Amino acid sequence: MLNKIIYSGYDIEKFSFEIIKDSDGGTYSTKINNDTISFFERDPDKQEHPFDIKLDVDLTAYANEGNAEEDLAFILSASLRIAFIIRDPDINELSEEFMDQNNWFFENYVALSIKLALESLLKNTPFDGLELRWSRPKNNPNNLQPSP
Repeated sequence: MLNKIIYSGYDIEKFSFEIIKDSDGGTYSTKINNDTISFFERDPDKQEHPFDIKLDVDLTAYANEGNAEEDLAFILSASLRIAFIIRDPDINELSEEFMDQNNWFFENYVALSIKLALESLLKNTPFDGLELRWSRPKNNPNNLQPSP
């Protein structure tokens, strides 16, 4: 059934960006909050059923190694809508069991969307060029990753 689910892109619904201090390096952490799945009305003219994963993500960067409050460089928060389409007229929803078994599939698209969205928001700021990892964020506030 995964072969009938198409990634359709992402939208940044809102964001906030606060620069605390300039930095030439350091660490960052990414945290996902409030993820929900929403299914929409099927278009009667199409054999597709759209659904979204909505989530809030926080990117916190520190000027030095570690996560001390005095080293905080910036905080970027964004609300994303990640869109998918089910291309099967007989499927109206995805079971919790299906979602659990195929969580990796959706997490990969979530990670891709987060990376691209946050990097695009950092363009034309003092932090332009910060490359986030392609790997999925862990919801551990101490999950610090060195900035490349």
